Amino acid sequence: MKKTPPIIRRSKAEAADRRAARSGKELHYPVKAELEVLYEDDHSIAVFKPAGLLVTPDRFEPSSDTLTNRIWYYLWEKKGATDEVLAETRPRMVHRLDRDTSGVMIYAKTLAGQQELTEQFEKHRVLKTYLAIVDGRVEAKSAHIDFPIGHPPRVNHSTRGKMFIGTPSAKPAITNIKTLEAHELWSLVQAAPRTGRTHQVRLHMSAYGHSLIIDPLYGKRSSLSIRDLHIKRLEQSDRVLMDRLTLHAASIDFIKVTGTGKGTDRVRIESEPPKDFQRLLEFLRTECTAE
Repeated sequence: MKKTPPIIRRSKAEAADRRAARSGKELHYPVKAELEVLYEDDHSIAVFKPAGLLVTPDRFEPSSDTLTNRIWYYLWEKKGATDEVLAETRPRMVHRLDRDTSGVMIYAKTLAGQQELTEQFEKHRVLKTYLAIVDGRVEAKSAHIDFPIGHPPRVNHSTRGKMFIGTPSAKPAITNIKTLEAHELWSLVQAAPRTGRTHQVRLHMSAYGHSLIIDPLYGKRSSLSIRDLHIKRLEQSDRVLMDRLTLHAASIDFIKVTGTGKGTDRVRIESEPPKDFQRLLEFLRTECTAE
């Protein structure tokens, strides 16, 4: 008989959870769906996040299919899928990815793991790299981008959901980039953010003059078609090559969580770009590399 996870009401006691609990009790649901586990130990789990999948449910749709709810089902099922272990198997989020970004994410499985990983992020001990396909030729082989990022001073229709450079609320933000490929119309860069501001890689690449080739907020377009590339022999084609952010979280490197805070060994988890990202790269390399 199929096991259906019961609805549970919980009050978030940990400091990291209190912000979400201000409006009262919350409902959460494990969701059975495909999950690619890249790494797991007693205190942490790293998984592949597909593009298009939200990381966490909003308060209006707590039972929706999200990465957090998928991980919860996976951990709950491993422990027997009983009511008694439901709360204790809840995964603890320590960072985020945008909905349309693919790649590796790490979660804590325990309170001790959450505390250790949170501290590592706060002290910049977690190292992340992204692959980004961007507009235009990036001339520099490497660059250090240092632009503070903050919320807009006033929220309106044109600023909603966006972050900005140098606003009064801006906090330090640093991204190091390395150019892997550079062509007239596009470049492939590796971006290593040293801080964790919202939309950091996207906004920094835009401020640097090379926004993601697909980015509806900070770039020129929300999808990329053959027509956008002005390929003469294919100029009549309206075929869409990709319709999500050209950003992939390729790796994460952290100190192995021990539960005591005294770990020293580092763990590096890598994630290959998904097929849509690879297909776009293959097309660009074939059709758009003339110098």
